[in-house]
Amino acid sequence: MALKDFLRKIFKEEKQTPHEILEIPLANLLPNLTKEQEKLEAESGEIKKQIDSNLTQFVSALISHQTSLTKVNIDSRKEQERIKLIVKENLKHYINHLESFTDELKKIEEQNLKDFLQKIFLAIHNFEIISRNSFEKATILIGELGKVRQEIRNFQSKIDSIVSENKSLFDKEEVIENLKKTLSERGKIKETTEEIKGQIKKTENKQKEIESEITNKKKEIEKLKSSAEHRKEQEEKAKHEQENVQFSQEVTKIKEKIDLKFLAKHFHQDAKKSKVIERYIENFLETLGHDENLGIESLIKEAKNIGVSLSEIKARHKTLSQPLFLLIEEKISFLEREVKNFESSLFLLKEEKDRYEKAIGKLDGKRGELERDIGEKAKSMDVAII
Repeated sequence: MALKDFLRKIFKEEKQTPHEILEIPLANLLPNLTKEQEKLEAESGEIKKQIDSNLTQFVSALISHQTSLTKVNIDSRKEQERIKLIVKENLKHYINHLESFTDELKKIEEQNLKDFLQKIFLAIHNFEIISRNSFEKATILIGELGKVRQEIRNFQSKIDSIVSENKSLFDKEEVIENLKKTLSERGKIKETTEEIKGQIKKTENKQKEIESEITNKKKEIEKLKSSAEHRKEQEEKAKHEQENVQFSQEVTKIKEKIDLKFLAKHFHQDAKKSKVIERYIENFLETLGHDENLGIESLIKEAKNIGVSLSEIKARHKTLSQPLFLLIEEKISFLEREVKNFESSLFLLKEEKDRYEKAIGKLDGKRGELERDIGEKAKSMDVAII
């Protein structure tokens, strides 16, 4: 029997007579499977002993055939010498293959019954393939070779009968093995799911901490905004802005009075004076601030014969250019930046939690598939998962 035929015989479908259905919670399935597996292993051990006994007898018979074949003499046969030579040569090859075959059978020591059987039939399968050519060329003159083949067929028939009688055991072993693998996979998914749930819990705790920080920061901001110090700062800020507006208006009037364009035309032939006036045209206040001796005043008097004092304008510009130190306003700005940063972190944590929850959804779907598969496999053992 070929290896694939043997495996097909073990796993082929057979009609089963109805049995009483045993209801088992999923959580209790694994220990029940382990107990059943132990029972089956004990039964398998007895079957293995039976097969091993047959194997021992089979090997002895093969060795006996091997001895007989070595004594075969065809020299006296009335055949062409060329044919006898071919037969002798192939008989020698066949005996060598048979010897290797028996040695291989002796070395089979698998503890698992299924593996034990598979190794036996694999050895037979390989022997039939490797010895086929020498068998066909030697058997034309040596009938003893047919006895070896029949010996193999008889052994296969005995093993086949044992396998058929114990098919339910093989089926159960296969189902239990598959069930345990599926349960293991389900266990890993459950473990991974719990780990992800732990990560979600950590993420939620971080979210709560940040939300609390945001709430506290916003309260602090509102408290600062409603404080007397903040109101005073806002008044100072408004006053400063108003002074800047008034100062800007005054500067405009002064510039109109000076008429820088007129001065530029007046001194256009004087490169040095023209350069001074050009800087004033480009940026009046900045140039005024750097004009230490206020040389522009003498140019105005020379061109327009009017006196203009710019020292007060210069001094006020210097004063108004100084930034206000608004302590409460700075604190509020700092806290608002912190709130913004916290809100960004909160958004990232939400995305992280969404990814975790999607992963759990996929794992739950996979676990559901495995549990349905477990239920279907358990039915073949007359077990209902509750």
